[in-house]
Amino acid sequence: MSEKPISENHVESRAEFRAITHQLLLGEMTPEQFARLEALMIDDPAARNEYLDQVDVHLGLEKLASVRTSGVASTFSPSGRESSWLIRSWMKLSLAASLLFCLALLTERFIGSPRIIMPIDEDVATAMVETKVRLSQNNAAQFFGELSPTLGSVLNLSRPYVLTSGSVELRFPSGASAIIDAPAMFKIASNDQLDLDSGNCSVHAPDGAEGFRVETPLAKVIDLGTRFAVSVRESGETEVQVVEGEAKVVGKSNDADETVKTTLLKNRDTLVYSAEKDIGIRQVSFDAEQYRYGLRDRIVGYEAAEMTAGDVRELRRLSVQRGGNVYDYDIDELIPAVVASYRTNESERVLTIAYEYDDEKPFDDVLALDRWLDTGLINPGGAKIPLSESPTDATPGLGIRFSTPVINSIGPDLVLFELQSYSNPLTGDAFHVSPLEFRQGLRSLTVKQFDISLISPEARQVVGFGVMQHRGPVHSLADLATVDHTPLNQHLHFRAIAVAIDLSDLGYDSEESVDGLFFQDAMNDDDRTEQSMVDPVYIGGFPAVQVNQ
Repeated sequence: MSEKPISENHVESRAEFRAITHQLLLGEMTPEQFARLEALMIDDPAARNEYLDQVDVHLGLEKLASVRTSGVASTFSPSGRESSWLIRSWMKLSLAASLLFCLALLTERFIGSPRIIMPIDEDVATAMVETKVRLSQNNAAQFFGELSPTLGSVLNLSRPYVLTSGSVELRFPSGASAIIDAPAMFKIASNDQLDLDSGNCSVHAPDGAEGFRVETPLAKVIDLGTRFAVSVRESGETEVQVVEGEAKVVGKSNDADETVKTTLLKNRDTLVYSAEKDIGIRQVSFDAEQYRYGLRDRIVGYEAAEMTAGDVRELRRLSVQRGGNVYDYDIDELIPAVVASYRTNESERVLTIAYEYDDEKPFDDVLALDRWLDTGLINPGGAKIPLSESPTDATPGLGIRFSTPVINSIGPDLVLFELQSYSNPLTGDAFHVSPLEFRQGLRSLTVKQFDISLISPEARQVVGFGVMQHRGPVHSLADLATVDHTPLNQHLHFRAIAVAIDLSDLGYDSEESVDGLFFQDAMNDDDRTEQSMVDPVYIGGFPAVQVNQ
């Protein structure tokens, strides 16, 4: 008698498969159960693929949890709720770390010799990528065990994704879009269905995308032309909020005798679906903050001229989201900046400039924060507490002036690029940016994370460059040439990372002109043996955007 493949969605086989797998995780599998598990998988590519996907997710979560509990510094610092989600998931799933080992031992013991029983054949591998769902936007997203996919890349079908920080926007062929915020576990079930196991998502399904679905452990939300938000807690409890339009929500139940209830939700309707029978379905107050209309304004990407081995040097173009709209600028359209002042902290040795290896006069162009990503005044001084009054000649930091004033208009108004290696903070070196001249209403801004960081696939590796080491502090631009210095060659690989800055965050009024700014390192590397300082190589202002654009 042939076995029923679970890929054909036979309820009995699927339930049996999960029950046996559970026994394996508990370490209580019998030889007969092992033989049955092998039989369920050996002729069913989908079962093997589902098994491997689960192992992949479980092992990655175990690794993530072990890193966070071992005291190793991490760029992911979740809130208590997020930490609870990760720890609970790890506790429930870490047993799967023994799965492959157990299978190997059991196979050797009961079958005779080890053999691979879970290959992914070509048909399954092809099916995994047969989707047109793309990653359309990325806001500092981190996926455990892998780099974030590049913008525009196609996501795999039925593959679990675990988003540990940041946000992503997915674009479906019908025109529907879903913004997912970390921490979240999700997968693409089809070209018109998103499965959300945990986390928050905001869906917009315009005309023509009716029928798009979001399925959770306890509910299926079917769009009827609307915007809606779905929040799934670690227990599977699902909250659905309709912002506008209509959606049909079908409650799910594991009890075959229980009637599944379908509810039509309209504008500002909210329901919560709970696994606890004494709670069931309940209404809660509508909360407009649950829905995300878009990702925050930020640097989306940049283009730079490639040199040898694909390394880059000259910045050519960049894309920035301003007021929710993406603008593409050639480098010549940006407002360049020049260095007006420079002072390091007191130190016996300090690296001050980055320059081209073949530059015979590295100090000549040091004042120009030009389009070359391998040159700039690096490691300006800093302070833990940002400025609250105008900087003076004795204030450590980097002062810049724009060639023409930058106008505070819609969204971000300027960009800062810095050099960063993997021995430095992955999210970028934190820094303060302050007005050159304070007045009432103005304040400093502390930037703690770059829009394009070392974990971003958009970050490009910069060609090799030299650095100048000064034996003693540099108190002025004149000191750059007079304080004893030695050229050094960098042996590490550096990437160019970028962040956008909104002048409104410094208190400037709309349409106000800004001639220059002052930058300081935030001096926040208390857990590092060596201070990592911000390394600016390009600062440029954006053209003003008219309000009616």
